[in-house]
Amino acid sequence: ESLGVMAGGVAHSLNNLLTSIMGNASLLLDDLPEGVDGVRRIQKMEQCAEHAKELCQKMLSFSGQGNLVVEPIDLNAIAMDCKGLVEVSLPRTIRSNFSLKEDLSKVEADPSELQQLVLNLAMNAAEAMNGKEWGQLSVRSGEIDLDQKGLSGLLNGQNANAGKFVYLEVEDEGHGMSSDVLERAFDPFFTTKFKGRGLGLSAVQGIANAHDGAIEISSDIDEGTRIRVYLPALVESKEAGVREGKCVSRKVLIAEDEDVLRMVVSSMVASYGYEVVQAVDGVEAFKMYQENKDEFVLAMVDLNMPRMDGGRLYRAIREENEHLPIVLMSGDNDEVTMPFEDCAKERCHFMHKPFGMEQLKRSFRILLEATEASVAEVV
Repeated sequence: ESLGVMAGGVAHSLNNLLTSIMGNASLLLDDLPEGVDGVRRIQKMEQCAEHAKELCQKMLSFSGQGNLVVEPIDLNAIAMDCKGLVEVSLPRTIRSNFSLKEDLSKVEADPSELQQLVLNLAMNAAEAMNGKEWGQLSVRSGEIDLDQKGLSGLLNGQNANAGKFVYLEVEDEGHGMSSDVLERAFDPFFTTKFKGRGLGLSAVQGIANAHDGAIEISSDIDEGTRIRVYLPALVESKEAGVREGKCVSRKVLIAEDEDVLRMVVSSMVASYGYEVVQAVDGVEAFKMYQENKDEFVLAMVDLNMPRMDGGRLYRAIREENEHLPIVLMSGDNDEVTMPFEDCAKERCHFMHKPFGMEQLKRSFRILLEATEASVAEVV
């Protein structure tokens, strides 16, 4: 828990810095013609920032605080994508067997997080068979209905809702675990391996928890270990449309207390052809909104601001105008779980810091199309 709190604080600062770096790099690339020597250097800067973003995300995964970019995912496809990497990592004495259920329901998940989950489970199983003359690593998928009673006996089960689940199961024929070791298997930095770091299964638990899933584990000495991760099955999915076009000048309100970030985000929005109105906190932003409420086509609100935070500003604007598209920005992972009901109705959208011009552009498109603001389409 303490590590999770620390990681969240570090992530907030890093995400704000990365947003500034990625935003400025995007703006520079937009200004420079192709073929200029500096373009390749800026692209490399963007790549490094993306790697830093991914590193920060991985750091948060084990605590269940990672920012998720969820979409309908075929768990079988993720498992098969990882199959090649798993097999080349196995010693010759271990063979793999993938037995995946056909027509598996999709799950709403972050694909990179699920890839990490599959690889962590597989690598943990392979390491459990070190020293064995031979062994088999089995990967299975399936579906099951779980009620609250069935969930209560699972790790993280108390946080999951009863219903239909898709599961991924990894089983090894390794040395197994004693009851004492089994109880600590998912503890951060706990490991029985000589070169282990103790973060593999911790990350698995964090990923499952972040996706409202649960985990079942069973093991016996010299009998191997079986770990099954349950994820809620996706009942229905809806993909937002994206429309091409050219924007016309309309006002966008940007509320962000950090000067560098506010300037960068404002520059990105202005590059789309919008007139930007900047506010340094929620109180100033709401005053500006009231003075020009009929002129704003969209608002961007940081959730962590002094005097009036983003949540209060959001609700204050909603009392005045329930249809205004609002982009909520956050580099703090705890804040993005706030229950903004209108997001389900597609009148608001979360932007996880850090983000660049492409992510911001897509967010604008989705919001403006959903609210029928066709006069402010984005290129």
